[in-house]
Amino acid sequence: MGRKWLILLAVLVLFARLFAAYSNPGFSSPEAYVHARHIDYILATGKPMTHDTLSWSGKDVAGSVLYEYLLAAGAFFLGTYHALKIIPNLFATAGLIIVYFLGLAITKKETIALAGAAFAGFMPYFFLHTVNNASAASLGVPLFLFLAYALLRAHDHRWVVIYLAILFFTSFYSPMILLFVFALAVYLALVLTGNLAADRIELELVFFSIFFSIWAQFIVYKNVLFFHGWGIFFQHIPDAFLANLSHVSLLGIFYDMGVVPLIAGIAVVYHYFLKKKDRTVYLLTGVLLAITLTVWLRLAPLVDGILYMSQVFSSLFAEWLRSFQKWFTHTRAARYPYLFTTSLTLLFLLTTIHPIVAGLPELSGPRQEYLEAMDFLKTTPQDSIVAAPLDDGIYIASIAQRANVLDSDILLAPSPEERLSDIKRLVSTHIETEAVELMDKYHAEYLLIHDDQTPLAYAPGKCFTNAFSNTLVTVYHKSTLCRVRPR
Repeated sequence: MGRKWLILLAVLVLFARLFAAYSNPGFSSPEAYVHARHIDYILATGKPMTHDTLSWSGKDVAGSVLYEYLLAAGAFFLGTYHALKIIPNLFATAGLIIVYFLGLAITKKETIALAGAAFAGFMPYFFLHTVNNASAASLGVPLFLFLAYALLRAHDHRWVVIYLAILFFTSFYSPMILLFVFALAVYLALVLTGNLAADRIELELVFFSIFFSIWAQFIVYKNVLFFHGWGIFFQHIPDAFLANLSHVSLLGIFYDMGVVPLIAGIAVVYHYFLKKKDRTVYLLTGVLLAITLTVWLRLAPLVDGILYMSQVFSSLFAEWLRSFQKWFTHTRAARYPYLFTTSLTLLFLLTTIHPIVAGLPELSGPRQEYLEAMDFLKTTPQDSIVAAPLDDGIYIASIAQRANVLDSDILLAPSPEERLSDIKRLVSTHIETEAVELMDKYHAEYLLIHDDQTPLAYAPGKCFTNAFSNTLVTVYHKSTLCRVRPR
């Protein structure tokens, strides 16, 4: 009976996700537009894009292409736009099914596990950060959770085969697999210090997972390692290239993760450390500790860390709910069982549905005025190069289909710090000859700025003419007659 309700819940979550995704015609993150370009390239050539002629005015592409190929398979039947709206939400919805089985493994109660799955399906942070941006985490998080579940069932040889197959795929899918193997190391330490017997097959799988995943990352990212050095693993890159960290609020994170699952998960971890022992809880605790430490050391992006952590807390929430229900039955309020259900429903609405509804307006894509500027840039010569602030680079390459000077895809990018500094000088200098020199340095013919920025001191003028303007964006064209004589 519980699995029928699980299917119904999955359908409900998928419907809510698709409704939210299609309520906005665009995408809420530049990441989706990058995927769109790669998908179109794969559909046209059958091969992955290995060199991007538009990003950074031309650079090699690094990283796994498995996600793009999965999306391209869907795009073959649905078209690129619908594939980017539907396929990631199908992947993300699958995550709640795995949370259900993890909760069932801990509590042995279908109803409690189903409640945990409901919180996972509508976890505000995960919902809002994967519903309309085609994030690779929409598949990465379910794969992560499924690996944990498969490992816990490794006493069955069939699950060993399943675990190894998923490990192989995930190792070449995302570098976040390193989070999982770090969590395995923490889990093993917790098992040994907790005087729990470690199964031989479990030990072999843990050690194999660690060595295989590290080897796989070296295969996929060896060019990145040779190009950037070891510092790339510690995110030793300019803060401007680290996505959306400047305005992150700790209280906002707690609110978006779901206050109840967060507090409940912490309570369960604390309780099991002191009184009880359970492999499933120990493994999920290892995941939480691994994510916390790697994010703190800047080994993993904050946003991705929170996405993975949020679903783990939903799994632990099921155990807290079981304990709370047991306590409730020994109180006088047990004579009114509807109080338990009513209270849980109110908590669900206040801590999940309300934050999601409040965050939906932020899922909108680029404004119409901005798209008009991109449409204008499409009319410029095909070999044009556009100088623009960092956040505009992806849109220039993906929507306007013109080369940019820089964007947020920093892997294998040439001189990122220098280019970032030059763009800042370009929009702040008061000297026209310096602006011309900077534009010529990158062979840029157009300069895009937002109207909420400080107006350019040198434009419009003799060398920079207004080529396009609306209430949001202005595009200047640099005259080809303007040159700075070599010194």
